[in-house]
Amino acid sequence: MQISEPHIIATSSLELVGIAQEMSLLSMPIAELWKTFRSHEAVRKHSIPFFYSVQLHHAPLDVQHFTPAALFTKWACASRDFFETIPTEFLSLHIPAGLYAQFEVTAPPTAAKEVFEFIYCEWLPTSGYQLAHRHQLEVIPHDYMQQGDRAQETIWIPIAPISKP
Repeated sequence: MQISEPHIIATSSLELVGIAQEMSLLSMPIAELWKTFRSHEAVRKHSIPFFYSVQLHHAPLDVQHFTPAALFTKWACASRDFFETIPTEFLSLHIPAGLYAQFEVTAPPTAAKEVFEFIYCEWLPTSGYQLAHRHQLEVIPHDYMQQGDRAQETIWIPIAPISKP
């Protein structure tokens, strides 16, 4: 497993389209969500080089008091630019501009728990930033699942400078 030092970036807004489902860590039908999205005719007919896996917690995420039952909305989506018209089964998702820590990750998809534990429990507490209540994104290439143990993705963690009292 490899996790890069993060790049701190201020992003422009993003316009995405896709499907969404409410879930928690106790019930995460992510594979089904992606299968439904990727098998849609509007997605299959385009050569989309990368996709966005987006997550927004219903309440601000408190890493120290996190519970696996915490609800979030998970999105499987792509850039709006790939679609002339938005299929009726898809929803639009606007991601506002913001400050993010971008991590380049090479690890098997099954290593997600370890990757996020490192980011939230090791990097974040010593970073000078706090978690912001905005969308978390994972940018994944079209062949992500075929990459196996060397799967590559870019994780965007929403951050804000820690306020000094």
